[in-house]
Amino acid sequence: MHRKSFQSAMFFFVILSIIPGCIKGQRLNFVRYESANDSFYFLDLYANIASNVSGELAYIADLWSRRDDLVVNLLPKFELLTSPKIWERSGNHQYSVVPVAHPPDSLTTATTTADLSKITVNPGNFFRNEHGNLCYHHENVVPGAVIDAVLVDVSSIVSNLLAEFAEEQIATAAKTDDRVTWDQLREIMAFTLEGQSVENPKSAPLPLERRSLRMLVKAGLDESIVVTRKRDVFSLTIPLSATDTQQVIATYELAREMLPEAEHSPAELRDIIPAFGVRKSGNEAVTVTISLNKLTLGMLKSQRSMPAPDADLAIVYRTTIASLRGNGIPIASENMFPKLIQQFEADTKLGISK
Repeated sequence: MHRKSFQSAMFFFVILSIIPGCIKGQRLNFVRYESANDSFYFLDLYANIASNVSGELAYIADLWSRRDDLVVNLLPKFELLTSPKIWERSGNHQYSVVPVAHPPDSLTTATTTADLSKITVNPGNFFRNEHGNLCYHHENVVPGAVIDAVLVDVSSIVSNLLAEFAEEQIATAAKTDDRVTWDQLREIMAFTLEGQSVENPKSAPLPLERRSLRMLVKAGLDESIVVTRKRDVFSLTIPLSATDTQQVIATYELAREMLPEAEHSPAELRDIIPAFGVRKSGNEAVTVTISLNKLTLGMLKSQRSMPAPDADLAIVYRTTIASLRGNGIPIASENMFPKLIQQFEADTKLGISK
């Protein structure tokens, strides 16, 4: 059975304020790799935290009391308009998935082959940002061996996702004679990178050959696509026909050439493209690589300041702080965001230079 999930890159920015009925705020998550101890350092930042609901305020205080066992979610899913989730470990291999933005109705214990006791938790502090609003930082150090164990589950999920994608493409192709060619796809991409509008035939299937789609379906059934790691570089090899392999390489090379010169393309995209690689792997496969430290460094360039607060929540920001103080929870007056980001960026650069 194919599982609907999406493995995030190891960085994401979630706006909690658009989710109805939850604690308001923004969350930023960064991760870097240190070769000296083969470990991954995760930094969670929560900005402009606010609520005027008693149950939610109590939940913030409750999470604070449990922070020694709160670890990064090693199998995150992309779910639109839902609370980001973290793990609360309850044993060496047991954990519960805990929503950040609202108290759960119940928690279910899950298991993993990874040894969660090896994760070092560095609980952070509540502090006030330059707007005077409540923020929190939290850090985890995850050994490479734990990441490698989790990659077994990630590989299975990726195999299933690609097979599901291929099945959807086959079904779409059966319903229409329209088909986007590789040249048309590259033209759409090129115009989009230049900030120009272009008609995008969203209903038409992608130009993958049927042989490629069959290969992807088989890989999903066999769960044969494996995500591997060497230091901070993650790789996976995707089976495709010889023709599609060549076309994917040509499309990637065009994007890589155009992005640095495309003035109207998003700066964030230009900053992260050096982290990605695509190359042939034999005649019928492409290998995709992601350098984690380069990806994180590129994304840090676009996040130099704390996310802006919501002017409509000015009073709630203040009462939230008062509620936590009333529960005896310390809140630092120093804005720790600049130092945390600067230090994390410096350490990431150091990791790249080694």
